[in-house]
Amino acid sequence: MHRSRLCHFVIDVSDLDQGVSFWSAALNATEEPLPENSRPVYRRLRLPDSEIRILLQKTNDEKTTKERMHLDLETDDLEAEVDRLEALGAKRWDHQQERGFEFWVLRDPWSNEFCVLQPEFPELLARQKPWNSSAHPPQQLPPAHYPQQGLLQLSLQLQGRAFGTPSAGPVARTRAGAANSSSGDA
Repeated sequence: MHRSRLCHFVIDVSDLDQGVSFWSAALNATEEPLPENSRPVYRRLRLPDSEIRILLQKTNDEKTTKERMHLDLETDDLEAEVDRLEALGAKRWDHQQERGFEFWVLRDPWSNEFCVLQPEFPELLARQKPWNSSAHPPQQLPPAHYPQQGLLQLSLQLQGRAFGTPSAGPVARTRAGAANSSSGDA
């Protein structure tokens, strides 16, 4: 059995300092420290009312498609989590090992990219209910049965739920949102 949780919402930017200035102001977020070897590529922002972080990722790539943001899921068992997500319909896209970190880039059934990585926040990950690896994985449905939205649209909906109800804690909002939006064991 293993655990996983959403830890980052990643936003591509060409200028990290400008990205920190904009997103900090836009989201009332504060910058968190990262290892010095990660700072040329990444900056992390903590939101005032959420356990999910915003990770700014420097890229010089020209925007050629609509997708400029993606989800990061952290796990204490990379291979088990990737296998679980493949059973749900994800496809392995790219395996990365950089700066002492290992992660997988996957594509959801709509070809939206997201990452599965080693723990970033082990204390928060430990709070998650473990996935039951002995249970049968959910049946993978053909693409015609999936809702007409990808991970980006779903994450923006979850983000709206997470920021829309100041009186409820982030865990309660996440569980309420998952109960309203899925019938699986999310």
